[in-house]
Amino acid sequence: MSQQHIQSYIPAIDGYRAIAVVSVFLFHTFPEMLPGGFIGVDVFFVISGFLITRLILKELNAERFSLLNFYQRRIARIFPVFFAAIAATLVAAAALYNDQDFANVAEAAGYTSVFLANIHLLTLGSYFGIEHDAQPLLHYWSLAVEEQFYVFFPLLLMLVWGSRTWLLRSTIALLLLSLVLCIGVSLEKPRWAFYLLPTRAWQLLAGALLAIYSDEIAAAARRYSNVFALLGLSLVVGGMVFLSGELSYPGVYAIAPTLGASLLIAACLQSSTGVVAVLSARPLRFVGKISYSLYIWHWPIFCIVDYRLMTWSAEPRVLIKVLLSLGLALLSYYLIETPARHYLNKPGSRNLALCGSVFAIISSVVAAFQITSTHFVFARDSELRAEGRFYDNKSDHEVVLLGDSMATMYGAVFRRELRDLGLDFRLLASPATNFLPGEAGTKWPQVVEILREHEPELIIISYAWRGKLHLNDNFLCDTLQQLEGLSSQILLLTDVPRLPDDAGRADVRDNKQNVFFEPDFSASRRAEALTILTSVTGQAVSLFDVSSYLLTEDGAIQFVGANGRATYHDTTHLSETGIETHKSELFSRVQYLVDAPSFPLSVPASCTDIKPVDGTLD
Repeated sequence: MSQQHIQSYIPAIDGYRAIAVVSVFLFHTFPEMLPGGFIGVDVFFVISGFLITRLILKELNAERFSLLNFYQRRIARIFPVFFAAIAATLVAAAALYNDQDFANVAEAAGYTSVFLANIHLLTLGSYFGIEHDAQPLLHYWSLAVEEQFYVFFPLLLMLVWGSRTWLLRSTIALLLLSLVLCIGVSLEKPRWAFYLLPTRAWQLLAGALLAIYSDEIAAAARRYSNVFALLGLSLVVGGMVFLSGELSYPGVYAIAPTLGASLLIAACLQSSTGVVAVLSARPLRFVGKISYSLYIWHWPIFCIVDYRLMTWSAEPRVLIKVLLSLGLALLSYYLIETPARHYLNKPGSRNLALCGSVFAIISSVVAAFQITSTHFVFARDSELRAEGRFYDNKSDHEVVLLGDSMATMYGAVFRRELRDLGLDFRLLASPATNFLPGEAGTKWPQVVEILREHEPELIIISYAWRGKLHLNDNFLCDTLQQLEGLSSQILLLTDVPRLPDDAGRADVRDNKQNVFFEPDFSASRRAEALTILTSVTGQAVSLFDVSSYLLTEDGAIQFVGANGRATYHDTTHLSETGIETHKSELFSRVQYLVDAPSFPLSVPASCTDIKPVDGTLD
């Protein structure tokens, strides 16, 4: 299994890396100009499989391969820039993102730190459909796939090394199995095929197969190098131009760029003329050398610039993104990547590399957990079975916030503001959870027991009313009847105006639109809910109309706040900027109601003929 005819360093490979990273860079900058530029990642997979397998085979042949040495090299190559960018992204997001989006970035950082970014993204949606500016760690999915691959593949090579036949058979069998999976899964669940190792491994294995057959390929390349190079380049460039995210990618569409990448590598093995000579040119090789740093840093910069400067025109944003990306890539390459790789690859640095990587992973996961729990506040099931999520501010007065995700969007703000007001805060809210009487699987019995025990001065209910009240005219009255004697005051928060499905920060950037109108159906339901909510108000039941702070005189939704950030987190939930539009008035009302004279909570006149739902209170 000799590879003695192949030079240790192949200059054209760095040039090839340059093409791959530039295609991704251009795709992220001008997606319409290069709609298939994302296949640069596929090219990286093939290059990685080839280079890493080639190195392992060389060391196995010399009987000096060590898993510890292998992972030491991976750590030295990947980890320093990998974790530096995560840390920098978290710092930037803390300063520039809304609270909810910052919490989402932190959650992604936790998964990314343990090389499960692809699994996390699978739960969020398609690579091409995610609102990208809120996912600055999105591009780490490809590194997760690679590192997952290198957990098992070196072990396989060690296992079958003694037999070239078994080495070839096992590699080819795994490649074909992965390819079949890729094609089949892409037909039904392209998102799964895009992100997961089993459906991407064949591209890494294609590179590995090139390394295994390197002697034979090198011999063929002496005669057909230019043919390989031209055909390979045509397939890769053609994929960049003609493929797009609208296809069920990867599937069969990924075969062409993967084959093209393989042919280009084959051409590089023995030739220094034609296309290979161009790829070996110093400028391209330099871009290839900084390609890892450029890939890691450019995407967080793109996201943060687009997020924070969404009202700016495209030209200055593109200029800022390009200059910052290139500048940080160069600084990262010279100040982090190169010195760290040289130092951590030394024989005496193994313990430092291994221990440092463990420390970096643990620190990132802990930081992600702390940030997420601080900024994404809701009551877990275990807490609801006890006393809810309680924040003791050493007060004689307690405020309860009750509801679904329309309440949890206020969670962090309530915790902070009620602390400043010196009021105890109890959160009985969780996303996609039913809390009020009569709903399927409701948590109402637990809620009632908690309220009976603690007798809060004020209960605030924030709920997706428009989706509930039109289904059951008794719904709200049932709730108020069963709250008699459990609190002195109740404050109902109205629905938030719903954004159109296609509204968002991207629309502001692309179409210069920062005002949207609520869909007619949603506006009608919200108005109906407001009428019902208003009808039940009385001496101890009051209403706070959130929508009045978000709508202009002509009924348009104000999407961009005074600070230049979006007022909405998604189509139905407010960001902290959106809450700022009415925060002062809301908490003034809260303070007033807590200080107000105590009245027995009585059922409003409009509810006197309504009977409560049976079985919700015993």
